[in-house]
Order: sequence, then C-alpha cells, then structure tokens
Amino acid sequence: MYEQVVKKEELTGPINYIEFGVAAGHSFDWFMSQNKHSNSRFYGFDTFDGLPEDWGPFKKGSFSNNNEMPLIKDFRGKYYKGLFQQTVPGFLSELDNSRRNVIMLDADLWSATLYALTSLAPYLKKGDVIFFDEFVVPTHEFKAFLDFTLSFYIKLKLIAAANNYYFVAFVVE
Repeated sequence: MYEQVVKKEELTGPINYIEFGVAAGHSFDWFMSQNKHSNSRFYGFDTFDGLPEDWGPFKKGSFSNNNEMPLIKDFRGKYYKGLFQQTVPGFLSELDNSRRNVIMLDADLWSATLYALTSLAPYLKKGDVIFFDEFVVPTHEFKAFLDFTLSFYIKLKLIAAANNYYFVAFVVE
C-alpha cells in the first residue's frame, strides 16, 4: 500500500515526513529510502521507552527500544525523544511548512494520535498525506480520527487501505 501511495501521490519531491511512533525506525528508514530529494526532511517522534500507558493487551512499556533511538544514516533525518506533548511544540515552531507534509501516525493510543493531529491541524494543507498504522482499532486511532475530523472540519479523503483497513492513507482536500 505504501509503495502505491508514494507512486500515485508523487511523494518523491521535497516533503516533510513526520512520524509519530518510530519504535525501531523501520518505516522511517523505508520512507527515507523512497524519497531521495535533498530538500526533504524526516522527523520522528517517540519515547523510545515503549507505550506510556496500557493499550489493549499491551502493557505500559511494551514496544520499548531499550530507551535507545535507532541510528539515522542520513543528514535529512532527526528524532525527537519524549512524549509528544513535550517535543512537538518546539518542533512546530521550527517547521518549514513550504514542503508537502507526509504524516505517519503509528502512535497506537487515542490520546497520542489525537494530540498529534490537533497539533498539526494549523499546518495541514491541500495535498498533504496522512497514514494511520492501526486505523481499525475503534477506541484509539479510529476514534482519534473521528474526534479530529468532527472538531476541525478538515476534510480527509481515503486514498488507500490494506489489511481490512488496519493500514490506511488519506489526503487533505
């Protein structure tokens, strides 16, 4: 699905790739490998301590990266370590919003996903792409999506889905 969206949406030009929930950095690295544009920037947010609260069968601390950030081998990438509420405000004050935004929401939790979406709301523009990694979970990413779209009246058009809507992509209209 991701390859199709990158191709269809022509995400090879200058972008801001913003990932919430980096974990071991696999999707972060993959997107960097797909977009080689020298003016693209890649930003990853995570506690690197695992989940800050229980999430379904997963307990607080699950998905820990042993408090270590994955290695970034590309000057275009940067990680922000900590809770989103601690790291996103400073990041947004420095964001160059002239590039197209590509947002990966893999935060799992309703609270973290909703915080990321509401923080980015003033920066979203037509053509920006938003991916959800656990969209089908009704009380977390899906609920955050509903709460966000009902509160901000930002129209998102579904452009791709895989694995029974577990993974989805939207474009801002």
